[in-house]
Amino acid sequence: MQRVQVFLHEDQYAALKKIAHFSGIAQSDLIRQGVDLIIKNRASHQQSWKQAAYQIAGIWRDHDELETSQQLLRHQLRQRLGIKDE
Repeated sequence: MQRVQVFLHEDQYAALKKIAHFSGIAQSDLIRQGVDLIIKNRASHQQSWKQAAYQIAGIWRDHDELETSQQLLRHQLRQRLGIKDE
């Protein structure tokens, strides 16, 4: 285990002290639990991004009309912006 010095705002310290008192859990254990929650939350968030990326990978591979759709979108955008087609 590594020793770390942490500075807390007064309200954070008061809440931590109160929770430790009523739960019977040491302040240091509560802080470690909080750090574990943050680590777990970030890992879960990163994993969900990876899953989403894998799910959408290749989603357009079977669409042959992409070139036509792209040309149509460009034409519509040019019209909105008042630019003449090439």
